[in-house]
Amino acid sequence: MEWYFFAIASAIVTAIIGVTEKKILQHEHSLTFSVTHALIALVISLPFFIYFDFSTITPQLIIAIYFAMLLAAAAFWLTAKGVKHLELSVSSPLTLLNFIFLPFLAFLFVGERLSFKQIAGVCLILLGVLALELIVHRGKFFPHIKTKGKEQYFLFMLIAGLFYAVTAILDKHLLAAVNPFTYLLLAHFFIALNSLLFFAFFDKEFKRDLKKIFSQDLKTTIFVAFLSIIQRLTFAFAASAAYISIAVAIKRLSILFSALLAGKLFHEKNIVEKLAVSILMLIGALLLVWP
Repeated sequence: MEWYFFAIASAIVTAIIGVTEKKILQHEHSLTFSVTHALIALVISLPFFIYFDFSTITPQLIIAIYFAMLLAAAAFWLTAKGVKHLELSVSSPLTLLNFIFLPFLAFLFVGERLSFKQIAGVCLILLGVLALELIVHRGKFFPHIKTKGKEQYFLFMLIAGLFYAVTAILDKHLLAAVNPFTYLLLAHFFIALNSLLFFAFFDKEFKRDLKKIFSQDLKTTIFVAFLSIIQRLTFAFAASAAYISIAVAIKRLSILFSALLAGKLFHEKNIVEKLAVSILMLIGALLLVWP
């Protein structure tokens, strides 16, 4: 199967995850959700241990994966805070902020080069994101930045974008050293470990918060964690066979699906206009994958 089918599958699953997370975070703390999600994802990924390749494990590799997953755990938490406190039509496009950093990081550390056609595809996707913001806010780009109390969540999403960009570069490098199942299991172990450390340090009422999410949203969180396993696997297969910049660009098409799902579930307006923007961004995706 072609790598871009995995990337598109990753985008669809990512959109479903985003909408489900929004529903959970409407009444749960972002950190509580993050650590519960991480622990459940680790448990679900345990069966992949049968594919674990011990021959590829080195101390240097363990350190590198731990550092990558430290950033991933922090990025997941910061993104959850943004999703909780911002509208989904705003927080979802903000996940594309990693495009500010990714091309530079890919150039510096991986040596990737993008053709003019591919750059045009990325630009069309970003243009679509800006157009989506314009539709939602009627001429005011990111007006929530000036809203009292919202500045920090925009900053959190920006930092998360940087962390995800670094993690994506490390993913590409590390997946060349281990098989995707070995990497997946180690990744989820270290994400869970780091999330627990964040939880113990930053949440003074962690026992109460854990009891609440286990009693109210355990099944939904398990569903999200299961989808996260699928998303990480599909993206791992795509990233291991393609330029990381292109794989991430296609994965981020999830913002289109998120906008459409949000319109149905959260009663957002301007669905037809958003569909037109989606077509523009799909053209950009075609430019990225067309031979």
